[in-house]
Amino acid sequence: LEKYAKAVDCFSKSLPTWQQAGDLENEAVALSDLGTGYSGLEQYAKSLDYHHQAMVIFKEVSDKPRLANELIALGNVYTHLTQHTEAIDSYHQALPVYRETGNRDGEAKIIDNIGIVYNAQKLYPKAIAYYQRALPMFILAGDQSGEAGDLCDLMASSAALKEPDI
Repeated sequence: LEKYAKAVDCFSKSLPTWQQAGDLENEAVALSDLGTGYSGLEQYAKSLDYHHQAMVIFKEVSDKPRLANELIALGNVYTHLTQHTEAIDSYHQALPVYRETGNRDGEAKIIDNIGIVYNAQKLYPKAIAYYQRALPMFILAGDQSGEAGDLCDLMASSAALKEPDI
């Protein structure tokens, strides 16, 4: 937690400089980093606020890859807050950017994240369907870590589907 607190302090100090300089792109990066720092500190309301601010600027400067990253960050925060609909919506908004750029690994990670949200809702068939979509993408991208994680997620959802709730 100490590292996150130091990062938040650093980015909080740099933000006014970027704002005064009118450097929108670095301002948005600082806002995004603050969002990530606050997420690490489990201060999710602040995290959402900073990620939303960064997202607005990335839209304004037409930085689609960073905009997609903000949408993923928002999805991750919403997942922590168990705001499942918002998480899935954020992930779905990020998908087209990864498809446009041919980033199969990024696309696979987003699809896997959607599966994780469905798993958290105990919607195991939906989770399994998303994991199954992500798996060949991880393989094609050569992402063995993503492949292994996706397989674990797939097996856990499959096992949960066969186990009655107690």
